[in-house]
Amino acid sequence: MATILNLNAAEVEKAFTKRLLSFFSQKGDTLFCQDLEDYREVLLNRRLAQSEGGRSGGKKTQKIIKESRTQVASSLQAQPQSNLQANVKVLRREEERGEESSKRQQLNEELNEWLEDYSSEDSIFENKYYKHSKGG
Repeated sequence: MATILNLNAAEVEKAFTKRLLSFFSQKGDTLFCQDLEDYREVLLNRRLAQSEGGRSGGKKTQKIIKESRTQVASSLQAQPQSNLQANVKVLRREEERGEESSKRQQLNEELNEWLEDYSSEDSIFENKYYKHSKGG
């Protein structure tokens, strides 16, 4: 016991009082505590139950995945190929709706303004930013 606890043997012998030893039963050279053995059994049973629960949950999940794959495969085989292609509609730019087209339009307007400003300048040296950065 002293080796396991990394203590001096004399200290361990001194700690074994009658009160402490009342919690243990001795079988040969080994001390047993029934409360600790019961708790070990509870933990072992809990671990086994968790393992079994995980195993059955995994089997159930795999069964669901396998069933869904077979349902999808059978529904794809049941439909003719022409029906699948006919259901797809590709949108043109004119058909885009909502915020995306308005954002694109706003970006195009900003880009056009910038291009007009850039192309209206005769050279980089006559650019407003360049002039201000040189103090002019």
